[in-house]
Amino acid sequence: TAAAAAAPSQTPRDWLRIEDAAKGLHVKLCRGYLDAESRRSWWSTLAERVLWHRVTYLSGRFQKQCETPCYTAFFGGFDAFEPFVPIPDWLLPLV
Repeated sequence: TAAAAAAPSQTPRDWLRIEDAAKGLHVKLCRGYLDAESRRSWWSTLAERVLWHRVTYLSGRFQKQCETPCYTAFFGGFDAFEPFVPIPDWLLPLV
């Protein structure tokens, strides 16, 4: 696909770092990583090619099975552990 060939843009990047030790939140947000056409292309590729699912878990707070409201996907991990899903070649330009 076109997205697989698209490389990160060389445009200036806007970095935002969020550090909140109380919440255990440590995020580095990068804006301007891709140009507008690459963003559209990657969005389409990810929507079409990724197997999205919702995570279920046992809530310690409510003592019942819960399902996350967000969809997620998993690639990588350590091949000695399950699940291990190799990162597909078409996704490597974003890694």
